[in-house]
Amino acid sequence: MQFIAITYPEKLKNEGEIIDTLFREDLPCLHLRKPGMNAQAIASLLNVIDNKFHHRIVVNDHIELADHYDIKGIHFSGRTRHLLATPFNGISKSCSCHSFSEIPEVSAFCDYVFLSPVFNSISKNGYQSAFNYGELKNQLSKPHPTDIIALGGISTDKISQVCELKFDGAAILGGLWNEKSTMNEVVSNYNIYKKQLEQCDLM
Repeated sequence: MQFIAITYPEKLKNEGEIIDTLFREDLPCLHLRKPGMNAQAIASLLNVIDNKFHHRIVVNDHIELADHYDIKGIHFSGRTRHLLATPFNGISKSCSCHSFSEIPEVSAFCDYVFLSPVFNSISKNGYQSAFNYGELKNQLSKPHPTDIIALGGISTDKISQVCELKFDGAAILGGLWNEKSTMNEVVSNYNIYKKQLEQCDLM
């Protein structure tokens, strides 16, 4: 099962150092999502992350950065989804969906999609699940044209459900960090998720 960390939307203290440490702890993929930052600010953050880890980073929206950094891919939000058909060589493309009906519309262009909110959000107050367990179980039991990654409210105690539902992976934001998180807290949270996912893969 894929594990994807999504950055906290605001700038964090020592964020580059924290991200480097997560990669050294074997974090396979990080989505660099900073809605309030322009391409230059995102580039500044990339510059303080060890470039040997850039191939594990997916940047949200700023497709121009793919020409300057050896990144893993680009994630297209709602405001840039019209650019999904843009050809790229050797990097992944992904986007976010909020219903199963959206997935066939983008699957030809995406290596995977986020489906959200699967559970009630941890990081967004009042952002409630859009699905029930039965619907998820039914839809995910069917063949799907691209990988579907669960997003929204994925606390450590929800990993087993994500596994049971046969999602292709989990994307984590609020369960990993918040605006007050320290290095040790983030690494500890990640290692709990990592252990849960390892157990899931053995099921």
